Amino acid sequence: MNNKITLTGPNVTPEDVKNSIKSEEYMFLGKKTTICLLTLINGFEVVGSSAPVNPKLFNKEMGKIYAKEKAIDQVWMHLGSILHNQ
Repeated sequence: MNNKITLTGPNVTPEDVKNSIKSEEYMFLGKKTTICLLTLINGFEVVGSSAPVNPKLFNKEMGKIYAKEKAIDQVWMHLGSILHNQ
């Protein structure tokens, strides 16, 4: 069985996502929540958040990683929507 997926036509690439991010900001709320705000080059803003179940396990650097991953998911959707509308 061949599980290879072949993409044809326009699509969003990881490089497109990376190149669309103008800046990133982080906020820490409460005892365990991290918020990542990504501003794109077109001025659009997306947000991702993360929080461990146990506040004793909170780690700012890990929170930033997970919150940014969730914000980047939003960038993919935004760029995909733009491409779809073209």
